[in-house]
Amino acid sequence: MKLSILFAFAIIGFAAFAAAEDFPQDFLGSWSVGKSENLDEYLTEKGYGWFTRQLVKAASITKTFTRTEAGRFTAKIETTKKDVEWVNVPFNEYFTGDYVDGGKHKIKFYYENGALFEDHKPVDTTGEAKAELYKYEKDGANSMIMYMTANGVTAKRWYNKN
Repeated sequence: MKLSILFAFAIIGFAAFAAAEDFPQDFLGSWSVGKSENLDEYLTEKGYGWFTRQLVKAASITKTFTRTEAGRFTAKIETTKKDVEWVNVPFNEYFTGDYVDGGKHKIKFYYENGALFEDHKPVDTTGEAKAELYKYEKDGANSMIMYMTANGVTAKRWYNKN
């Protein structure tokens, strides 16, 4: 009997660990950017000029997250400038992929305290691209907020589920 209980706890513990290493269900699907808050100030802090800031603010962005198998997912970012897709990449591990800025990044998605994080580290550290950490939080069933911070200036972008 004691062995059965121990075995049951081991199975439950393993299942909880495996679930924690998978892309969170709440963030799966296709999301299109809606409104933004403090985006111009954030882009200014990042060093972008007026014209580039206007292009970024006007750009349409759709992000699609699909689970491909346990612990793996595909992410697609469609923009008016450039599309990128990371196919069957690991969750909670770094992978190398192209990004919308034209460079290669080491990228890691992970889930912590109810939020999804997207961590970027440029492969070419001599260029203009800098490390970024984006945070996503659910805002109701059909909306999520993306937080971006540069030198203490935080912008929010609301994405609506398609």
